Amino acid sequence: MNLPTALTRFAADCPEQPFFGIPSWHKYLPKNDDCSIALDFNENPNDFWLIIFGIIDILLYLAGIIAVVYLIYGGVQYMISQGEPDKTNAAKTIILNAVIGLVIVLVAIPVVGFIGRSL
Repeated sequence: MNLPTALTRFAADCPEQPFFGIPSWHKYLPKNDDCSIALDFNENPNDFWLIIFGIIDILLYLAGIIAVVYLIYGGVQYMISQGEPDKTNAAKTIILNAVIGLVIVLVAIPVVGFIGRSL
């Protein structure tokens, strides 16, 4: 069994049902009329990059979820710092880093989607 045949066995049929909003790895691949994936690396070498962009899209969604978790964690740390300057500053740093990460993810998701759809 070659790689494209093996990969199409792991692809879901239409319609796509995302798990917790996380897209599938085959999101950008062309689909046939029967919703099966038209995957052929010999005819279309961009299929490899479309799979890579799908995986990057998944990783960005997971990074967004992690950023939200760290934002909540930083908020809890800020609340339980009881006004101690060291703990308060550490919590503010966690919150700031989580917000920066979330902004980066929110900007990167449309960029990856645009590139993936334009290939």
